[in-house]
Amino acid sequence: MQSKKSQTTSSNSGQPPISDKRIDTLFARFNAIYGYLWLSAYNNPKVLEIARLEWSDSLKEFDNQVLKFALEKTKKTEHYPPSLPLFYECCLTIKKNIQARQEALKKKTEVHIRTDPKVVQFHINQMKESLFKEAKEEKSC
Repeated sequence: MQSKKSQTTSSNSGQPPISDKRIDTLFARFNAIYGYLWLSAYNNPKVLEIARLEWSDSLKEFDNQVLKFALEKTKKTEHYPPSLPLFYECCLTIKKNIQARQEALKKKTEVHIRTDPKVVQFHINQMKESLFKEAKEEKSC
């Protein structure tokens, strides 16, 4: 039987989930972009850890591409570091835009119905008649 301590360590000894690495990277980038403004929001390790967990949990629905685009947009448009709700909203907007673009670019699968050759010939004859009629009118002037 394992001791309680060894059970705890074995379950926590794995690498942090990808979302934690993503948040670490995101926080490092915000630190580089906003400097003291970012650092002052998380001025002690406990607050920083709680913030990391909250951001990780809140942003887990977004893939890396969305986070990267949101970071770039924030960097270019926000003079102050974003709050979690502001950054979440930015990510959500970007995710919706990506989905809308992908939907628009999907090949539309419409059933092609071949036109009746008689209808085609009728319209061709009408166009010819119209063209020849205009040509005759120009010659008569």
